[in-house]
Amino acid sequence: MSVQALDELKQQIPLLDYLQAQDWQPTRQLSRGRWMGLCPLHCDRKPSFLVDSSKSLFYCNGCGRGGDVIRFAQDYHQVKFLQAVARLYQWRGLAPLVHEAADFYRMQLHRHGEAVEYLQQRGVRGILIVVNTTASQTCRIASILMWCAACFAQKLDLTPLLPGPTPATQAIREAVMAGDIAGAAHLAGSLDPETRELWRGILAIVRNDPATAIRALRHAGQPKTLGVAYYLARQHLLFRDQMAEAIRRDPSDFGPYYYLGRHYDSDLDDAEQAARWFREALKRNPNYARARSHLGNCLERVGRTEEAEAAYKASANLPSSQLGLARLMLAAGDSASALSFVEKAMAGDPGDSAALKLAARAYTNLNRPRDAARALESAAVLDPRDASTQYQLYKAYQSLGDPVKAASALRQFERLKAVYGLQPR
Repeated sequence: MSVQALDELKQQIPLLDYLQAQDWQPTRQLSRGRWMGLCPLHCDRKPSFLVDSSKSLFYCNGCGRGGDVIRFAQDYHQVKFLQAVARLYQWRGLAPLVHEAADFYRMQLHRHGEAVEYLQQRGVRGILIVVNTTASQTCRIASILMWCAACFAQKLDLTPLLPGPTPATQAIREAVMAGDIAGAAHLAGSLDPETRELWRGILAIVRNDPATAIRALRHAGQPKTLGVAYYLARQHLLFRDQMAEAIRRDPSDFGPYYYLGRHYDSDLDDAEQAARWFREALKRNPNYARARSHLGNCLERVGRTEEAEAAYKASANLPSSQLGLARLMLAAGDSASALSFVEKAMAGDPGDSAALKLAARAYTNLNRPRDAARALESAAVLDPRDASTQYQLYKAYQSLGDPVKAASALRQFERLKAVYGLQPR
């Protein structure tokens, strides 16, 4: 990549705009276009993060980090230089598609009553019509709608997060697990101030409102819960700091180990390290099936298929483990058995586009191209940003002798790849 291209990228993305897009807010304005605020790169209690908007540079007097927008993206997202550049290109390229995405996901609200209820809880009333808004407002609305469509398809797993039950909080736990967040909030109002703030933070996490959660939990003395709030805010360094503190305080709690496993798995793509954390979680809670399923996935990715299969079979009631077994069967050349596992997974989680893509592979191997195309079409509806699905559709339409649909899928593939990149098959 040329120096000129990098300079153009930095000119197109003002550092202050990118910081504010990551929910950073200055605490005071200094002279000559400079701003001061809490550092998003470490646990900062006194504003030490200086931003020079005229030069698009930052420096933290606390942790000593500094640089331009690319350096900030590297440190904030914990990625290498080229990955940071790719993220910035993706962030810059999202704007032209935001209105289109918002229109699509607004239409999906009619299919997801739970999503409408969630938006009402967040203060969004009536039918959403995105007009006469700024780009940042439209981005936020589109992000909420995307999150609703994706997350309400399956029940949120709260087991590692919730504190142990007490007579005062048992009813609140039951309301949260039943999805009655408004009822839980009402019950929490009768708790003592300290416990009430803790549950206010937990309920904010459940609502995917990290800013409120962090404000409620910052002085609650509950590092695991605060760490999850930081994670939702994409402040991964602070998340890891809080999980380390949670382990120091209570080494027997499986939750921090589990969350660290998820972080190293999904954010850092470090399957070996993630597997280590999942094993630690299972030492403390061997019956927690989700940790075992994630462990199986990590072992599968590093080529330890026999151990992966054992982990999947030990958690075979979960759709994710059924899909893992399906992948192993496909790799072994047993497409019929793979399809059987995929069908079980889709029965448990019909909104999983990955299951449909896996079904398409099995159908293709079984010489059922029309079924493969239908599965991919459904996957594209569930995850319209996935470029790889469109490429697979292009190949499927080619095999069916439909050049018009094949050309359309190829165009969509190129468009999505340019904006979102390629996702794993």
